[in-house]
Amino acid sequence: PPVCTQKDKAMFLQEFQSTDLQRNIGRVLKVVYKKPVLITRQRGEGFVMLSKKEYARLVKASGGGK
Repeated sequence: PPVCTQKDKAMFLQEFQSTDLQRNIGRVLKVVYKKPVLITRQRGEGFVMLSKKEYARLVKASGGGK
């Protein structure tokens, strides 16, 4: 699996550990509604979580979804 580098992490304004999703998903989702966040795991794997609205914006901006 891909490992997150410091450069990857710098693209996001907020980062959460995967355990934050288990323990406090409400807090994480509150941030996701405003901006994409980086979710990281112990081995450095990373995932981006974003709102449906932001996803649609990105798809449209990339010319996809036609």
